[in-house]
Amino acid sequence: MKSNQILFALLLILAIPSLGFSQKCQVINDPISGEKMITATYQDRWVYMENKGELTRLSVLKGYLGELNVSAPIGSEFIIKLDNDEIIKLTTTAIATPNSYLSQGVVYTNYTFETTLDKETLTKIAAHLPVLIRVPDLKSGDRDMVEKKYFKAITGGAKYILAN
Repeated sequence: MKSNQILFALLLILAIPSLGFSQKCQVINDPISGEKMITATYQDRWVYMENKGELTRLSVLKGYLGELNVSAPIGSEFIIKLDNDEIIKLTTTAIATPNSYLSQGVVYTNYTFETTLDKETLTKIAAHLPVLIRVPDLKSGDRDMVEKKYFKAITGGAKYILAN
């Protein structure tokens, strides 16, 4: 009986970290082209990675307090700093438009910033955890993403894509 309690406690301890880091990775075939597609999604697309062939699309969601009514154009800077101090300079590949909403009496605005990673960049991100992402300046003064949960999801997604 005591060994069952110890086993249950051990399983519970091992399961708790996975509850906080819910990333879904899968390999599917594109329903139209039949091409292999690898995806990694974290928290309802707060981080989304999609690989087809040699290119991987990375999109991250950045939230701002208040209402912003500007868009970030294609070609805006998207910079990733890795834990080995390497800086990867990319550009956005889609227009980032504002998505404002009201939550508990406070207005927030979300943007989805998207860029494309080649295999070399994907390999670097799989090997070294990002420590900062700088997104386009939206005149809000808040450009840097420092949320470690995003960075773990990006590195985990990169590793999964490379393994599959």
